[in-house]
Amino acid sequence: MKKVLLIILSILLTWDCLAQIYYHQSPGSTTITAGSILLPVTSITPTSVTSTNPGSAAIMYSTAYSDQLNFIYQYVDRTQVSSGLLMDYGTLFTNVEKYAGVRSDSNYLVFAEWQSLYTSLFSFRFNSQISNISMPHPVEVANRLESYGIQQNGGANTLDRVAFSSVNNTVHLLAGLHYQYHKFRSDALSANLVYINNGQIIDTPGRPMSPYELKESFAIAPRHAVLNGAGHSFLLKPDLFLTNTGKTISTVQADFADGLGLRTINFNTASQVYYSTEGDKIFIFKVIYTDGTSYQSHAKVKVTNIPTARANPAARYNGSNTDIMRFPRNDFTQPQAFQGQTASALVTIEFGTNTIRQIRKPLIIVEGFDPWNIITPDDPTQNLSFRSFIDGRINEAWSNGQNLSDQLDANDYDLIYIDFADGTDHIQ
Repeated sequence: MKKVLLIILSILLTWDCLAQIYYHQSPGSTTITAGSILLPVTSITPTSVTSTNPGSAAIMYSTAYSDQLNFIYQYVDRTQVSSGLLMDYGTLFTNVEKYAGVRSDSNYLVFAEWQSLYTSLFSFRFNSQISNISMPHPVEVANRLESYGIQQNGGANTLDRVAFSSVNNTVHLLAGLHYQYHKFRSDALSANLVYINNGQIIDTPGRPMSPYELKESFAIAPRHAVLNGAGHSFLLKPDLFLTNTGKTISTVQADFADGLGLRTINFNTASQVYYSTEGDKIFIFKVIYTDGTSYQSHAKVKVTNIPTARANPAARYNGSNTDIMRFPRNDFTQPQAFQGQTASALVTIEFGTNTIRQIRKPLIIVEGFDPWNIITPDDPTQNLSFRSFIDGRINEAWSNGQNLSDQLDANDYDLIYIDFADGTDHIQ
């Protein structure tokens, strides 16, 4: 797995501009913006220390930014931030305020944006005395999503997932969040609700009102933005809807852009969805609470590789006249180990016009390099499988109206497809 070392180069906090942190990341750089307009003019020189994120190896990072923020907020009464989250204290990895539970042309989501939104909110943690401020680390959330996806799509064994996806729709996890947070009012300084002294924010004694305003952030997005094939399932689990609102959900609704409109979905129950056309789709999500309030979010996905109509409808390579076998198996010669390990594969045989289901004229297709289990282990549709082969180029029409499927069928070939569990394994 690739490890990227992010080294803080410089941090600049200004009166008139939002604070910015510059990270160097080869081959370019990433700019991350902090959320406060109240921070005094401060120049921070980072010093590197070693830390460990949950579930990952030790990385280098700087405490200079957090140390300076804690100095700035040293005399602010944190208990007055009743949500536990203060935007001005955190770092904005995305524009948090535009995801407020109302759909607009500027707040479509993909999962990467959902992650940026949650990571921003995670950085807002300010009042640790609030009981519902406990938020799982973003790394833990990502691991939770991947783990559930692997469980739902055949289990930890890669060959099991390959076999599962050959006969089942892929289950895509939905990630949801609804958080209340506070931010300083735009007139907090001019109305003398707080003031600056010696580079620190100070609460004004006897102020007539709170310097904070309450905001909300709401978002739901599918784990995968690209959906291969026609059939899919979507699942929302209770511990993947992260919230601090204390509200009770009455109904969750979703429109998966399959022509059926909004429908009620239930936690822990997968919703089956089928598409007849490829292209960009807009998912709509709506949560209704028992207090009568409701919030909406929408996400973009792309549907690809829906089987096309064959030039010859009588061609037999459609996954119906098949035998599917897992290797190694006891009735075959056992493979030789390399470095103490052996490979495994799912072998699919589709007999052409061969009604006795015995291999007579084989055409063997062996997949090449296939990194799906490294890149998206919880999405077996990314695997270069037998289904993706027969739904793809084998049935693409040629200029003469024929296709490879027609020609193989006309010449009575038995199609054999070898799908390795680990398409990045040693060639030995």
